Amino acid sequence: MLRTLSFLGRAVTLGPYYSFIVHRAVRDVLDHLPKEHPEITDWLHYGATYLDPKHLVIWYLVATTAQLTTARTGGIEDILRKATRAALEASGYPPLAVPHVHIGLESQENLDQAGGWYHYFH
Repeated sequence: MLRTLSFLGRAVTLGPYYSFIVHRAVRDVLDHLPKEHPEITDWLHYGATYLDPKHLVIWYLVATTAQLTTARTGGIEDILRKATRAALEASGYPPLAVPHVHIGLESQENLDQAGGWYHYFH
């Protein structure tokens, strides 16, 4: 019973805290992203961070598949990965977990064709 309460306590306290850190880090990345790259129209994150903070996934979204191709050939995906990892550490995300965080780039067009983000990523 005590182990269950410990897990629930951790899930309730750390999950929202990590979400706050992620929001702050992504906001910082988007504020400092060079303007010559395709516009990031949205972003999302998910993961079992209440189990271990390394189970975090962050996706940045551009509007169209054409913009996605342009962004990938322009190296924006690597820029986003490096900047997001640096911002996560600067915002207080556990440093041992940061290298394991998945950071990707995708188009809203692809998500819509699949029926939404849930269907696309599963």
